[in-house]
Formats: sequence, structure tokens, C-alpha cells
Amino acid sequence: MFVCLAGATIGCEQQTPTSARVAGPREATSPVIRAGLTPAVAHSLTSTKLFPTVHTTRPGAPTEISSTLATHLAILFARDFLPKNQKLWEQERGARIDFEHLGPCGRVYYAESVAKSLPPNVPLYALKNAQAPWWLVTLCGADEAPQFIVSVNAWDTDIRIADDKIVFPFVDGTSFVPEPVPADTSHRLLISPERAANMVSQLTGKRISAPPGLVVTPGVNPAESRWLVTTDDSAAVRLKKDPNTVTVTNRFYVGWHWGEDWGTGRAVSPAAGPEFGVGVAVGTQLARRDYYYYGAPIGQHVSRLGNDRKHSLAIHFRPNVAVSTEAVQGLAGTGGF
Repeated sequence: MFVCLAGATIGCEQQTPTSARVAGPREATSPVIRAGLTPAVAHSLTSTKLFPTVHTTRPGAPTEISSTLATHLAILFARDFLPKNQKLWEQERGARIDFEHLGPCGRVYYAESVAKSLPPNVPLYALKNAQAPWWLVTLCGADEAPQFIVSVNAWDTDIRIADDKIVFPFVDGTSFVPEPVPADTSHRLLISPERAANMVSQLTGKRISAPPGLVVTPGVNPAESRWLVTTDDSAAVRLKKDPNTVTVTNRFYVGWHWGEDWGTGRAVSPAAGPEFGVGVAVGTQLARRDYYYYGAPIGQHVSRLGNDRKHSLAIHFRPNVAVSTEAVQGLAGTGGF
């Protein structure tokens, strides 16, 4: 759910602060199965047997904030803004939220944009509303259970902190996207890259050829970003909701699959719908998305906020990253998982 800043032209009203931890517990992480990795990828694992963070900056992209600053901003945002909608958040989570003790826990993930490049002279607030990368910060309560994922825009360089409060610029794009973590653990939001790699390796019987990278799906909450996992050889797989369709690929997407062909807006199969698991590219891949913003390009005078002409903003997507995906049942010629 987008709150406060989605598509807005002004910042949010400051709320009464509540206390928040500045440190939190570590998440339990399933180790990656080394036999399912190529030697080069196995060598890239950290001393704790975790994948390194995949962090790629696109050509012409704005300067990014660090994961440390993103975590601090997430803490302040959760403290000052989230309690206002406590009933709504708790309804979505399906359980009480410990706002008093929310603090960061586990790893901070970087979800990269599908944008191939960015047009020049576009104001930062407009780019933030289009295809930005995100830092995903998990917040836990006193019981150390994940309760929120606060996605912080990696281009939040126009955000300031003064007197331990967030100060928004006069004109802002989408800076934060909070999402409660469901108490029902069967409804997953975000898994570790190690688990994603294990799922793909076990499904395909192939070795993982690069550290998984988290990719934001256009129009979808950043907390529901998908892991892109590549293998050292292609595998033939069948779609779960259309078993007659066989796809041969070495690029797999782990996370939520929406069952929609983003290129045409149609369902990819009669029974299409949200499904969590390993997926593959399907349908007509979206090559670009058109946005618009009000104001003026950089270097041009802005006469009156909201009263300047509308400008178009075309974002072209990376051709090697799928937008439309569907969950797979298993290898072709087998009974599935």
C-alpha cells in the first residue's frame, strides 16, 4: 500500500513521535546449498555463507543513499507516521503491531529498477515516482518477529533529517512504501537470496551462475520484488496454471507472479492469478512505460506549483529482465516439485 507520498506533490504532515529501537535482532537465514552453485559463485559467498548484495546503478541515474541512511530513515518514518493508521495496518497484518518497539532486524536488501536508462533533465521527484530502486528494511517488534517492511527510495537524497525528524522537500515523489508482514507465514513477502537460489537449483537440477539480484516489478509494491536467479544451463519447465506450455530458459524469478501479461494487459492463462514460487518470463514483455509529471524540466522556470504544463516521461525497460512472469510447476516431463 502506498501511503502519504504516492503521486503526491507535497510532503506528509508530521505526526506525534513514538519510541523506536535503533537496533534489532538478526533474521534466521537458511544456508545456500554450495553444491547448487558454480565454483565462481560459491567463491563469492561471504564468511557467513551469504550472497553479497547485488547493487547495479543505471546510466544517468541519480545519486543514491546508503543502506545505513535508508535504515535510519525507515526507523524515523515508522515511528512518526505509521501509528496514525494503526487499525488499518493491523487489519492487513492480521495481528497486533508492536509500534512501541519497532526496530530494524535482519538484512537490508537492495531492489534494483527495471529501467534501462533514464531521460536527462527530469526533476528528481518525477523520477522517484517512476522506476526507482529501493532499499527494503525489515522492522521487528520486541518478540523479534518481522512486522513491517519499509521500502525506502534509493534516490531519497532530497530528504533531510532535522531534530531527529524527517524533513520532506516541498515537491516530492514516492519516498517510502510501508507494507505490514502478514502474521500468517503462508503469505510470504520477501525471502532470502539463499533460499531463492536453493529453490531454483532444486527445481532445475542446474547450478546457480550468479548471485541472485532483487528486481522491482513496475506497479507493484517494492516489498513484493522478485529474485532473478540465473543457472549455468537452460532447463525446460511447465507453467503451473497452463501445464501444456513448456518454457526453456536459464533465467528464473522467485517471488510473487501476478498471472498478467503486462504487455497486453490480459491474463496469461484462464486461471491466472497471484502465485508465490519459482517463475519464468511469459507473454509479451513490456518494453517501456509512459509516465507524466507536472512542473518543469531541470533548468526551466517553474511559475506556479501544479499550474505548469504536463510533461511526459518515458522509461525504457531492460530487455534481459522480465516484467510478465508466471509460476512453474516443475520440469517438463516430470510430475512437478
